[in-house]
Amino acid sequence: MHPAGHGALKGTTLLRSFRNALGGLLWAYGSERNMRIHVCAGAWAFSLAYLGGVGRGGFLQVALAVFLVWIAELANTALEAVADLASGGEYHPLVGRAKNAAAGGVLLAATYAVLVGAWVLLPAVRGLPGAAMDAMRSAPLAAGVLMALDLALLGGALLPGRIWHRWVRNWMGDGN
Repeated sequence: MHPAGHGALKGTTLLRSFRNALGGLLWAYGSERNMRIHVCAGAWAFSLAYLGGVGRGGFLQVALAVFLVWIAELANTALEAVADLASGGEYHPLVGRAKNAAAGGVLLAATYAVLVGAWVLLPAVRGLPGAAMDAMRSAPLAAGVLMALDLALLGGALLPGRIWHRWVRNWMGDGN
């Protein structure tokens, strides 16, 4: 607790709260290899859905699956950080069980995403060459931005976490 019994976020502005949340996303992306893989896979799924001409309903299913995996990975990352802090970095069977259970949640979310991807994206991928060309003709800027984003995320997924941590520390200042 902070002085006078106030919580750490007492008096935090809304803008600062959003900045902290974005910093948390960036920290998780930089510190967790699996988060980078999930973000990259999600970007590819969105691109395939767009370029494959998936309708609104299918796109919403893909988005739900992708965001569910991201949320599960963020919750897993947060739980791991708190568990490590609470255990002082020492092994404890309950910490191990908690971490395994959280990882199991990510596995379930990822399995759901694969099933949605197979159901929604496989039919779109079969017709992808024609649909992708139609998408690029009708919205070349959007298609180009998606491809550039996919390449950037793939490159970011391959960057060492220390580069992301340095950038996040500089961006966030001296902490929350």
